[in-house]
Amino acid sequence: MKLVKKLEKSLGKYAISRLYLYIVVAVIIGYVLYYMFPSVYCWLTFNPYKVVVKHQYWRCFTWFFTIPYSLDNDWNRIFLPLNLFFYFWIGQGLEGAFGKFSFNFYVFGGWFLSTIGMLGVSFTMMYISPNGALYREIFRYLGDASPEVERLAGIPATHYMFICIYFAFALIYGELTVLFMFVIPLKVKYAAWFTGAFLIYDFLQGDAYSRTIIVMCVMNFFIYYFMFRSRYARTIKDIKRQIRYKQGKGTSTYKPKKEQSDEQESKVYKLPTKGKAIHKCAICGRTELDDTSLEFRYCSKCGGEYEYCSDHLYTHEHIINGNNENKVNN
Repeated sequence: MKLVKKLEKSLGKYAISRLYLYIVVAVIIGYVLYYMFPSVYCWLTFNPYKVVVKHQYWRCFTWFFTIPYSLDNDWNRIFLPLNLFFYFWIGQGLEGAFGKFSFNFYVFGGWFLSTIGMLGVSFTMMYISPNGALYREIFRYLGDASPEVERLAGIPATHYMFICIYFAFALIYGELTVLFMFVIPLKVKYAAWFTGAFLIYDFLQGDAYSRTIIVMCVMNFFIYYFMFRSRYARTIKDIKRQIRYKQGKGTSTYKPKKEQSDEQESKVYKLPTKGKAIHKCAICGRTELDDTSLEFRYCSKCGGEYEYCSDHLYTHEHIINGNNENKVNN
């Protein structure tokens, strides 16, 4: 967490705004090239032979333009616009929750791990494996064949990248209900479990590249989760703080305005002697004077001006008209 904050201070100005839009546009361009200009599309795919043997390293970056799945059947053609719009929507939600830099960090982290994994598998198969000469010949044939054959040799890593982004969305908005097939109401977290089951099936049935990309994408998700779990996961300390807060024994002195007089309210907001605290968490009572690394935000779902620190912004229970709303978690 501290490392990411340091990186954000130095590299935050280079973060790409609305990165999710560029990803969707890149996939659309990939579909246009795949079906209309296959020879151009072949120069963008991650072809193991041409990357490892021919040293065409730009393919490590341009595989973002590869298509997640083909349009060989009518169902894929029908659902492609819906899928692209859905991933545009969840990318917009993730950037709003993560922040521009953190969302960039997550997406490019997945790209980096996937690329390293594909390079490692390619080098192992062609130079370390006992059948290395055979693999090199197979990949060379696929790379030097016609564009219609060569484009099939590219590894469709974007499919698993989209799944990795969806898992992050389910982590934040798991309680959100969406209409599957525009008819069936389904919570995001349950859809994530189904997606995870299909991912396990793909891992068991896939080749070495598919398995490697799946492992790297899942690894990227858990790396990000453990780095930022204080934002999204409820810990035992959080539960204890909430219990004490409900019992009126917490460190927070905030009370709804209707329960306190003007004199009491002035005492509650009495400024500390060491300095002027501008922000104060409604759960733990900490201010920016207690910890300079804390970030404070107001919750739009709570009734009143309730401000929370970064440790409780996503874990507190919403307060509606002075009462905790137990059914809703941020």
